[in-house]
Amino acid sequence: MTETVPTVVTLDVKCLYGRKVLYTSLKGEQVTKESIPDILIGVSDRHAFNIEQINRLLEQYLGKQAILDRTREFAVGDVNNKVVVNRAEEIVRKSVGYFLGEPISYTSRVAKEGERQSGTIENLNTKMDEEDKAAKDIELGEWASICGTSYRLVMTTPDGMDSDIPFKIATCDPRNTFVIYSSDVLERPVLAGVFSPKVDNFANIVGYDYLIYTDTVQYKYTTENMSPMLGEFSFVEEKALGVNEVPIVEYMNNQWRVGDYEKAMSLMDALNVSLSDRVNAIVQTVGSILVYVDCVPDAGGTEALKQKGAVSIKTGGSGSKTDIKFIAPELQQSDAQILEDTINAYIDAVTGIPSRSEKSGGGGDTGDAVYLRDGYQDLELVVRRKERAFKRGERKTIRLVAQIMKQFGEPFEPSEVQVNFVRNRSTNIVNKATAISTLVATGVIAPVDAITIGGITDQPNELAARGEAHRLKIAAEIQAIADKQNEMNVAAQKAEADKKEETNKTETVKTSEG
Repeated sequence: MTETVPTVVTLDVKCLYGRKVLYTSLKGEQVTKESIPDILIGVSDRHAFNIEQINRLLEQYLGKQAILDRTREFAVGDVNNKVVVNRAEEIVRKSVGYFLGEPISYTSRVAKEGERQSGTIENLNTKMDEEDKAAKDIELGEWASICGTSYRLVMTTPDGMDSDIPFKIATCDPRNTFVIYSSDVLERPVLAGVFSPKVDNFANIVGYDYLIYTDTVQYKYTTENMSPMLGEFSFVEEKALGVNEVPIVEYMNNQWRVGDYEKAMSLMDALNVSLSDRVNAIVQTVGSILVYVDCVPDAGGTEALKQKGAVSIKTGGSGSKTDIKFIAPELQQSDAQILEDTINAYIDAVTGIPSRSEKSGGGGDTGDAVYLRDGYQDLELVVRRKERAFKRGERKTIRLVAQIMKQFGEPFEPSEVQVNFVRNRSTNIVNKATAISTLVATGVIAPVDAITIGGITDQPNELAARGEAHRLKIAAEIQAIADKQNEMNVAAQKAEADKKEETNKTETVKTSEG
């Protein structure tokens, strides 16, 4: 995940409810180099709010969580342990790893059954691999998982860069990147931009540089204001893009642009508090206070006892009894463990992440029982939802890449490209194979439909085509062997007949001579 210099914004953000969408009512010819600064200033408050929320979510992911700021005014012996259980990092790691652990592949929509994908699609896969797109997809997935949205810039390879690939793909920091949509019902991208801070020799921010993109032109602006998207914008230059689509593409995590752990942050904070207090209780038990009731140690030992944790009190009652005892906090660790298990279970349920807790429905649990019991079905549902949103951005990326490659004599039709997300579908494979075999054996369900129902791959057409090609190959080999064997049998029978005929001729000759 690529991280740039963070933008400094201070707002009072207490609750997180997804990122705000930036809108403008201007479009088409109304978007000019003169009107763009007004558009940016108009959406600055919403984007500043998004920046603050993204910073908060990123801190949670990196382990800078609320427990680290906790103070305890009445802590005995200044005991204030702060333990962070970073469930946020675990949630991102599992969801992104399951979703994008294998590279996205492209196949042809129009290839006939049994026919390999066209050379142009193979060329696209090769170019994407050379551009290391799979690693950049992981970066996108992590940003989207953390803060609910992510951005990708697709551009023609700059002059002077040594590359055999005509296009370049970059992952942008969502705090410094934005897409502004039209305010009509279609919500089409009107313009997008990425900005970077200008710093002096002491690393102080003194302004910002902006690259703003419409569907045909790139504009460059600069400001001297220390807050992003505010102040007086100075126009620097403009140049044609060579494409007819906004080159910054937004990849949303979901419709509401909510991160994967965003709705569970209060539960994570409660888990940190619970575990920290358990550690505090252990420390305070080990360092228990020794109390002298109605008695005082001799002068020689007073100072040593104070250093070891002792206090003397006088009740003042006539019937009081002298006593010496330890005072220690009472915390039932078993009750605290039950609370933490409950909190963890709620976190797993809210985020849809499989549980690592040891639970069993019986010694014979296998296949789908384990898959359902441990929460992997929930994770599959989460990933399917992410896949739909991710694919929308992926199609825009393919359209941009197609426009660039066409300029370099390597055209392909974006509508013919099928986007495939590859995941491990081997769970309970024996039962799935049995089900597919049974469905095909009915004679009324095509192999590709049976494979789709079985759910063993995201590319049922290709799998069915390869299977059919393999079946025909094996059948041809078997037929060739059978034909060869038949030829050999015919030859043997002919040889036997010829031998018998020769024998008969010899016997006839002997008879006539006799």
